[in-house]
Order: sequence, then structure tokens, then C-alpha cells
Amino acid sequence: MTSNPCQIFVSHSTKDTKLIDLITLVFKGRRITPYFAIREMEGKNPVEKIIEAISNSMGLFIIMTPNVVLDQHTRDWVVFEIAVAKTKGIPIYCWMDNTVSMDKQFPRLIENITDYDKFDLASDSECIRTVTAILEKAFELSGLTEKIKEPSTKELKEGLIEMDEAKKIATEFVNQEKKPSSVTVNSIEPKGDLWLIKGRHSTRTDRGFSSQNWSVEIKGKNIVSYTFDKGNFMYIL
Repeated sequence: MTSNPCQIFVSHSTKDTKLIDLITLVFKGRRITPYFAIREMEGKNPVEKIIEAISNSMGLFIIMTPNVVLDQHTRDWVVFEIAVAKTKGIPIYCWMDNTVSMDKQFPRLIENITDYDKFDLASDSECIRTVTAILEKAFELSGLTEKIKEPSTKELKEGLIEMDEAKKIATEFVNQEKKPSSVTVNSIEPKGDLWLIKGRHSTRTDRGFSSQNWSVEIKGKNIVSYTFDKGNFMYIL
């Protein structure tokens, strides 16, 4: 299998939503696509899916943060992804939060496999610098030419907000529109610079019990569209 000159595999923790959202934002509309395994896991064994995706990528880009090294499940997957890339001869690059290298749970094999750049995860400007470096390295690997403009802090704040915050905004909106109700979230996924959140809510009245599906699109912290289906109503006898 040959590598895809238009794809990079991003090895990361799903908890690092600020970085992942920013990577999604700066690659939007470009000829290179960042591959996030968590968004592509349906329909296939995850081990096979990851091996296939890394084999079909021009590079493995590791975002090493405390959320990786302090979570054994995530750390094991990242180490596995590194091993796959090394075995397949896929170039490996790493960006590491300043606090990580001091942690005893840091996977030391990274130091023997590739160089790494440090950054401050708590700093917006440092995150922007890091993501810009990832973008530049991806284009360098691909051989494609494109003018790369570093995203501003304003663009960062106007892009995708963190997943948990978007989820909270959506559920509070549904509760307000359909109160009193019980709200559950079934799925949440990025859609360009929007979050598309889908779920179900149930409402009980003196006459009975109703249940509806709903969907909400959020841009920044604003709800730009929403739908409620007709749902079902069960009368109380």
C-alpha cells in the first residue's frame, strides 16, 4: 500500500479538543487532510483501521500532552500507532507539551525514534504556533505548494469551541425549548466550522409522554440551526 500525499495521521488524546479543533480549522479547505482515528472507527476492527490509515498516510504527527501520558488506554494506542508507523517506514514527528518529558509515564521510545518540539499547551499563541508548524511540515512532506498563513487568536476563538461546551449549549437550548424534558445526546461531530449535535428528548405532561429526536448546529457559541422531529406521544390511561 502506498502512502497518500494528501493525508497525515494525527496521534492524539480526544481530551485535547482545543488543539484538535485548531488543526481541523487550519487544514479546512486545503489539499491535505488530517486523519483522526476517533472520527473514522465505524465499520471495521479499530486495529485494522488504524494500520490501514497509517499505511495510507505520508506521516504520523504525534501531539504528546498530559492527556496522553496520564491515560493508560490513550498512551497504549499512541505507542501502538508509533510502532505501526515505524514498521511501515512512515515518517514520525512529535510535538510535546513542556510538562510531559518530566513525567515518568512518558513513552521513552519517542526519544529514540524522532526529534520533538516542545510547546506550552496552556498558551493559545503556543498552540497556534504548533499547529502552524504541523501544517508547514505536512506541506513539506507532500511536495505541494500553498501559501500558509498563521491563524490568529481571533480565528482560534471564532472556530470550533470545545466539544463539551458545545454539548452543554445544545442540551440547555433543547431543555429551554421543550421544558420540562429529559435530554440525551446521541452524537456530536465537527461539520466544517460547526458542531453538529444530535440527540433525543422526552417530555411528560398530565396527558402522557412524548419523545422526539433533535439536532442542533453550533458555530462558535451560537446556535445557527436546529430541528425537532414530530416524535411519538403515548397517552396515560
